[in-house]
Amino acid sequence: MNDIVNDTSAFININVDPTITQEEKLIRKLNHLHSTGFLTSEELKICKPSGSQPARIYGLPKIHKLGSPPLRPTLSACGTFNYGLTIMLAKRLKYLRKHETVTRDTFSFIEDLRKHCNGSPLGPVFADIFMIHLEKELMPTLRKNGVLWWRRFVDDSFTILSDTTGINVLKQILNSYHKNIQFTHTEEEDNTIPFLDVLLTHTHSATTPYFNTSAYRKPTYTGLHLKWKSFVPELGKILEVLVLEYCFIGTCTRTRTRTRRDDTRTRTCTRRINTRNFRKIFCQ
Repeated sequence: MNDIVNDTSAFININVDPTITQEEKLIRKLNHLHSTGFLTSEELKICKPSGSQPARIYGLPKIHKLGSPPLRPTLSACGTFNYGLTIMLAKRLKYLRKHETVTRDTFSFIEDLRKHCNGSPLGPVFADIFMIHLEKELMPTLRKNGVLWWRRFVDDSFTILSDTTGINVLKQILNSYHKNIQFTHTEEEDNTIPFLDVLLTHTHSATTPYFNTSAYRKPTYTGLHLKWKSFVPELGKILEVLVLEYCFIGTCTRTRTRTRRDDTRTRTCTRRINTRNFRKIFCQ
């Protein structure tokens, strides 16, 4: 973290905290935009800051990485003078994120796949806007070079290629678009590949879907979600089990792809919800 905050190309030391000055300046600008009709009263209420504080940076360990986990720097903008403004802009710019290549979440990705085979709120918005622009510019060339199907979640893409496609050629096309955007790739191994929290298995039988899907867990996954004796409201513990069951139902192609523990969790959840059953689950 010291190396990150000492990078003078990204951060500089200042002697005076400008937060309140910036807050007052933004309020005057927002009031002017509201008086001209550019902002609605509701948007003004969202944007208008009060009691602002500086942003905070911290590092979250990437515990899914083996060995000594590196830190993922997170710059928290919550409570800053322009945080409400970013929320309003994210809503206004939301329409720019809509594109056929964008997937909303795991479930929409699986639905699209089955159809085919059968910090700041503005961060994801800017990522989607840039990637949609890149895809519109490069997709004709990519399709000519063997891309059959492309779906993306923010900056992670799942791609189906023809047998004759040269992956290095595709990477050269993508990486030549912008010097600061460089793509890496992962190929399927033993006919399987993970994407988001789904494990896809490539099948070749005419009687089964082209892909079987099941829940994916990273190698560092321990299986521990919550302990029953932890200081978490009981409702939160119950909802944790129900969410897990919902995810498994939505991601698994077949019921038998779930593990025995997941099947136990399923049977318990289908009974009447009571403390004893859920305590049994969390103590396993």
